[in-house]
Amino acid sequence: DQYGRYAHTNSIAYQSGFLRRPLVNEWMQAFTNLLKQKFPQLKVRDLTTDFRFIPTYDIDEAYRYHYQPLWKNILGFFRDLLRGDFTAVVERGNVYTGNMPDPYDSFDWLDELHQSYSCQPIYFFLTLLKKGQYDKNLLSGNRGIRELYQRLSERYATGLHPSWQSGSEPGLLQKERDVLNQITGQSILRSRNHYLRFTIPQTYRNLIGLGIQEEYSMAYGNANGFRASYAKPFLWYDLENEKETGLELHPFCFMEACSFFNQGLTASEAGEELQYFHDKVRSVGGELITLFHNHFLTTQPEWLPWRNMYARFLQENFAGVKRSENQTASASAS
Repeated sequence: DQYGRYAHTNSIAYQSGFLRRPLVNEWMQAFTNLLKQKFPQLKVRDLTTDFRFIPTYDIDEAYRYHYQPLWKNILGFFRDLLRGDFTAVVERGNVYTGNMPDPYDSFDWLDELHQSYSCQPIYFFLTLLKKGQYDKNLLSGNRGIRELYQRLSERYATGLHPSWQSGSEPGLLQKERDVLNQITGQSILRSRNHYLRFTIPQTYRNLIGLGIQEEYSMAYGNANGFRASYAKPFLWYDLENEKETGLELHPFCFMEACSFFNQGLTASEAGEELQYFHDKVRSVGGELITLFHNHFLTTQPEWLPWRNMYARFLQENFAGVKRSENQTASASAS
């Protein structure tokens, strides 16, 4: 595609019309039903009870104005002024003077959502040693970045978000991983590539060499759906070497940026698409992994509908989770 990634339009799933279906899981269900018909006495575990929801977030740009160098904010101020973007002028001034939080800082709001609906998210950190055309985050030495990554890693599961540059510059991937290890004080064992840029088998072999155990890039950047036609984690099989590896792949089926930029959906339409994938994955007892970005979940007018859509999705599908857990805990205490 335009970024040099394998295009979804070349896939059998897209060309045959089942990209939006977890076809392998459906086959497993159909086969199980046939077995039960043929052998009524057969005891088969209900796979639909395996359903899991894992919200994930890629931190591509942690802050829009906060922690930026003074010169950059000054240049940005005059650029917005010359463009006549007075909303941005006021917003930048309020953030820089401390009168309002940075618009991309949706992390406290996400904390509240996770607590309300008993979510166990995973954050993937873009950890830059240098900036590039597609790598826009603050550098890893920035105080704000380090404090944010430390705070989130203390509360949640985290992973590396390898930069675009690391895909073509030897040695950079390991350096980014080592820096993130140092920032968080943890051994980073998860990864999802920036822009979902990866090649098989090279990327997976590189990650295995670094000790990465879980990989979350198995999706298309231009179309939501089931790239592996499967909605559960599975071990990557190295075809060239005829060897099952220890790298566990976790496919995901929905990314809000894909809905907006590539599919041209409104927030409401994207919410319907997200609900469709939720229902599909739940029906086969799969692992529903969603990908959102903090800068899509702001209170800025253009993004507020997306923020509200996400909150509504969680409320409509997972509000009962915490209540059920509390009821169980109360019953046990009694």
